[in-house]
Amino acid sequence: MRLREQIKRMPQSLFVLLTMPAMIALGIAALPLPLYYIDSNYAEGIMSPFVLQIDPTSAHTLLSAVATGSVTALSLTYSLVLLVFTLAAANIGPRLLRRFTTEPVNQVTAGILGGTFLYCLVTIMMIREDFLPKITISVAGFLAILSVVQLIYFVRHVSQTVTIDDEIASISRKLFNGIKELMDRDARWDMAEDEHDYDHAILARKTGYVGRIDEEEVVRRAKELGIAIRLAKPAGAYILEGEKLLLTTESIDEEEATELANLVFIEDSRTNSRNVEFSINLLIEISLRALSPGVNDTYTARACVDSITYALSQPVREGLPTYRRCDEDEKLRLVIPGLSVQSMMDTAFHPLRRASRDNIMMASSVALSLDRLAAIASERTEPLIRKHAELLMKTLELAQHPEEDLDLVRRHLPYLG
Repeated sequence: MRLREQIKRMPQSLFVLLTMPAMIALGIAALPLPLYYIDSNYAEGIMSPFVLQIDPTSAHTLLSAVATGSVTALSLTYSLVLLVFTLAAANIGPRLLRRFTTEPVNQVTAGILGGTFLYCLVTIMMIREDFLPKITISVAGFLAILSVVQLIYFVRHVSQTVTIDDEIASISRKLFNGIKELMDRDARWDMAEDEHDYDHAILARKTGYVGRIDEEEVVRRAKELGIAIRLAKPAGAYILEGEKLLLTTESIDEEEATELANLVFIEDSRTNSRNVEFSINLLIEISLRALSPGVNDTYTARACVDSITYALSQPVREGLPTYRRCDEDEKLRLVIPGLSVQSMMDTAFHPLRRASRDNIMMASSVALSLDRLAAIASERTEPLIRKHAELLMKTLELAQHPEEDLDLVRRHLPYLG
């Protein structure tokens, strides 16, 4: 149990870095062992036309060249790409660097190049004066070709990743899928109304950001104790040691309280454990940087607004249920305060409205986004959209824009009249 908890507490980027590339590299490095057996029994038989006809000296030279080339390509590629990402992060946003460590293509490339290097080293140690593993050496040539192809694909992938339009589209897809997953999950578990009184608190044992919670274990513990539990702060919120972390319906002893508190992971830095909020904030950050005087790229900001509109369309139309978990007997055991339509709208449109105060083109885009959402909004969410539209017009009027410019924005907000 303790080992599993330690693995779950590892940062995602470090966990991926220690697993996927390492597994690929070690898997390739282990290939010479079965190939050596094949070499010993079949190399001079039916497979002889498909293996390199090479002497030991040339084999050493070939393997040394492949090993040197693969490790050099690995180091230079990561150095150059990290430089490109750093430059892109200055214009797009620093959180873009987090994607570099978690992108599967990057990890597979590192694994193949590192594995090719280790494969060649292991193969060199197998060469003897009286026996030359020709099949194993031939596979080293194939790995060299594979490394070159993967390197070309890697460079193409990186160039797409640092392209602003492709990056916005990728974040938009992740945001939409995150909201859809959130709605499907919450709708599945929203089986009971929360009529409990949470009069007892469990305090946080450390300072940091509220991360994920081991829901299955919390529900099991709550059932054993005969209580219901509510998370006092949503995921991603900053919490101090000693603040209320969990609220319970009944008092429990200190040992049980400590075990329950340990099931909520407190992280030292903000991560994308809350994918929806993280993606919205990332799009907002990109749009605000694009609207800054140093960049002045209104079209990029408008693309971010379009992506946010697309992502918010489903919750604006259907709403968001509260996330509740029940046990096997359908008794409420865990309540996690989730996102609401209002929180997502406020997170997105308040900064966009302020940033578009002196930019009529951007204000028109925000107004058009609100108009699109109003066209599909439910009766519960329509007043919220109207409120943001009124705030937008009030902000523009205070900026003392010409009446013609204000009319241009009002044309996208016909329902305000």
